Order: sequence, then C-alpha cells, then structure tokens
Amino acid sequence: MKELYNKVVVALVFVLLSSCVTTEEQVFNVETSDQQAIQAYVDLALRYMSEGLMEEAKRPLKLARKIDDESPLIYAATAYLMQKQGDSELAEQNFLKALDLDPDFQAARNNYGAFLYQQQRYQDAHDVFKLVAEDPLYPRRFFAYENLGFCAVKLNEVELAEGYFKKALLLNGNLFRSVIALAEIEYGKRNYFAAQKYLDQYQAIRMLNKMPNTAQVLWLQLRLAIAKGDRVEQMKNVRVLSTEFPDSEEYQSYLRSLGDSASRAFNL
Repeated sequence: MKELYNKVVVALVFVLLSSCVTTEEQVFNVETSDQQAIQAYVDLALRYMSEGLMEEAKRPLKLARKIDDESPLIYAATAYLMQKQGDSELAEQNFLKALDLDPDFQAARNNYGAFLYQQQRYQDAHDVFKLVAEDPLYPRRFFAYENLGFCAVKLNEVELAEGYFKKALLLNGNLFRSVIALAEIEYGKRNYFAAQKYLDQYQAIRMLNKMPNTAQVLWLQLRLAIAKGDRVEQMKNVRVLSTEFPDSEEYQSYLRSLGDSASRAFNL
C-alpha cells in the first residue's frame, strides 16, 4: 500500500447513528497526483451520498479504485455507501478491509463501531470503540469515550457509562450528548442537584452554540422540576414541549404520566 502524507482534511459526511453515537471526519494524507485524484473522487462520492444520490456515488468510487484498489479511504467510503443502502454484510466487509489495509485508520474504526452500534451489536461496538480510545495520539479520543458511554448504557452498565462520559468531558467539555447522558444518569439515581448542574452545563453549551431546544432535554427538565416540586419550572417546560414538540414521544410520555397520576388519585 502506498504511503500517504501531507495532511488534507477529507470530510466524510457521515450521519449520527441511532441519534447518539458519533461518526466523524478524518485527516488523510496525500502524496501523489494519483492520491489527490482518489481524494477528489471520494469527495464527490460523499457529496452525492449526502444528497441521497447513492447510485451516482458509485461511479466516482469505481474510478478511484481503478487508480488504487488498495486505498483504505475508498473502502471506508464504500462501507458507508453500503451501509446507507442497507447492505450490512458488504458494509462490514469494506470497513474491515479498510482497517486491514491501514490498522491506524482510527476514524474508520470509530465509524465501524458506529455501524455495529446501529446493528445493535453493542458489545462488539464497545470493543471497537475501546481500541480507538486506547490510542493516546488519536486527536478525537473524546468521541470514542462518548461512544463507549452509549454502548455501556445499552449494556446496562450504568456506572461504566458514567465513567466513560466523564472521561469524554475531561477531554472535551463541549460534548453536549455526554452532558445530557450524565444528567439522565444522575436523575435516575435521584441525585437531583447533580442532574440540575449537568442541565445547567448543557444550557450554557446550547446558548453558546445557538442550538435549538430538543424534546429529550425538555422532558428531562420537566421530570426534574416535578421531582423537585418546582411548579413554575414544570409549567414552563410543559408549555415549550407542547408548543414545539406536540407529536414527540416525550410529550406523549408526559400526557400518559398525567393519566397515570389521575388513575392513582382516583384509586386513592
């Protein structure tokens, strides 16, 4: 396999899988005009994919493979294409081929872990993310730790998940998904003060980055307000949740909780 150098960012337009696990872009290296051509073809394929033009994305990948059929970058992009088209077997084969060609291709390994997570293979995904996190020179280890946290949640390892999320935040304090996850964990343990601190941290991140409200966070804030007996905060979150997310599962959960409360009161 040709050695690649001279750092160039290639934006792999990968979506967030299962609304939490994070995929990412990768810094690749380029040596020759051939490798620059491969990069251009892969960029074009990824642009097609980002626009939902999956069949059109195949042509530039085929052209890239004619230049170098041993490029890990091409196999990683092909894996994503196969994943988008629902061919899980071919997607996994291409992820593994990319990593076989370049065992240090940590962004591809992280995205392979995200693929496994999407397949609900949570232990396998955990093991892959662990390899990424254990690379001390990898600049995006915080994503690996955050992803490990979500795997641990799915595996019902709450204490392990808490440790992973805290490690992720030590490496990058702006990981709002880790902050929300920790708030949920503290709420579940009835540590309402700690949960509120994480929610305050999330709100600071949200305001700084001009992020919109989410039904998930509003529902958590509402549950926390109910637990603390804060009627004003409770009604505030009900109002926003019902106005901005009337069809969300979170708002429906709130309505169901009212029915449960009414039923309990009637039975009393």
